Amino acid sequence: MSEKMNRLPGEGIAQPEVLELNVSLYSHPDGEGSIQLEGDLLRVTNECDCSEAVVTIGVSGMRALARKLNALADLCDVEVRK
Repeated sequence: MSEKMNRLPGEGIAQPEVLELNVSLYSHPDGEGSIQLEGDLLRVTNECDCSEAVVTIGVSGMRALARKLNALADLCDVEVRK
């Protein structure tokens, strides 16, 4: 997801414009859940118990989440190799 900066007429302040994206980030191989990005909403569904969680997330939040998920994957990878 990216942001464009729009300048209001006569204004020196740039306003972010969030591009509307609908992206499937992850789908469980057995269809038991998914993670979707819908605009600025992150939607996590669990088909096993029919639950859903939705949070608002921006560009910096996505980057922070990506860093944490990457670090967690590295940690899990090391644990599996032991």
